[in-house]
Amino acid sequence: MKRLITFIYIACFLTLSIFSNRFTDAGFHFSIKPLYSYEFGVLDEFVFAKEDSSDEYKLSELNWTVKNHSMGLSADFGWKWVSVDTAFSFGFSGKSGDMYDSDWQDPFNHSIKTNYSINENKLNKSCSFEIGISGDIPFTPESISNIFSASFVQSIKYAYKYYDFSGSNGEGWYGDKDHTPLSYDVPFDSEEAMHYTKGQLFAIDYKREHQNCFIGEGINLRFLNRVELLLNYDIGIYSSIVSIDTHYNNKEKTTGKDFFDKMSDNLLSGRFYSELDYKFWKNLHIGVGYLYTWQNLIKGTTHFKYHQLSSYSLDSESSSGSSAKTHTLNFFIQYSLEDSHFIY
Repeated sequence: MKRLITFIYIACFLTLSIFSNRFTDAGFHFSIKPLYSYEFGVLDEFVFAKEDSSDEYKLSELNWTVKNHSMGLSADFGWKWVSVDTAFSFGFSGKSGDMYDSDWQDPFNHSIKTNYSINENKLNKSCSFEIGISGDIPFTPESISNIFSASFVQSIKYAYKYYDFSGSNGEGWYGDKDHTPLSYDVPFDSEEAMHYTKGQLFAIDYKREHQNCFIGEGINLRFLNRVELLLNYDIGIYSSIVSIDTHYNNKEKTTGKDFFDKMSDNLLSGRFYSELDYKFWKNLHIGVGYLYTWQNLIKGTTHFKYHQLSSYSLDSESSSGSSAKTHTLNFFIQYSLEDSHFIY
């Protein structure tokens, strides 16, 4: 699949390069942009226990650190002010900071954190895909366009993101009564809590996908037909997160418990993007971009099963939740015909 998508982009690039004069004279524009990205931040995972039909409290929270190196490709194709924008990327496997696991197991005092562990986090894989339609509407006089020009950018986009993590080699402090000889729960930092040294805890795997629909507004500034600056803000009109969390109970990862969570909501996500682009030779540009993405807490259902089984059962006594905050730095070289559009 990676090779097919890359081949399509390269074929379009070669075709348009050959017929570039006819292409641009007709008002069409095209750009292709290979890029390297570094993403960092945190993905949060929650479990809420239901006390009654209207009240619930936080039972568990896992914080998965994101340190993601990736390579990608983006392209846009359009006519005059309108373009279709696409982008995809694939992340590299590697260490991704730590994963922090916290539990509030005391049913009588929900403010006491009874269990806490720190686990080495590995990003096994990641990928992303985006497609959208944008309009770039100029609002400065054409007479000064060689010195300065500006335009409003409006867009609607669909974005998909996938992460696959493993947390292992953890150290933990457990104060719930299931892990101590006590008949009551104590805080994790109590002297009575059970301490598990590094490597004694079993691994946790976590797979998560995000799907978002955004509408965006931005401004594109161009100076001396050489330097371009984009400032863009997207509002999420729909967000969906689906995840599978596997807690193993042996080192071989053959037995354990799987939790399938599904959440969705509206107007709880967004992102801000800025990009600086310098045209250094003919149709070639070099640039850097910064993307800040956030997902406020959304809640949904949770299902569970034993790892060896195939079918899930609804957990009617708890609900799931997810949130995220990530930063991404992009470095790229871009080939463009006529007016370029910014992709991320």
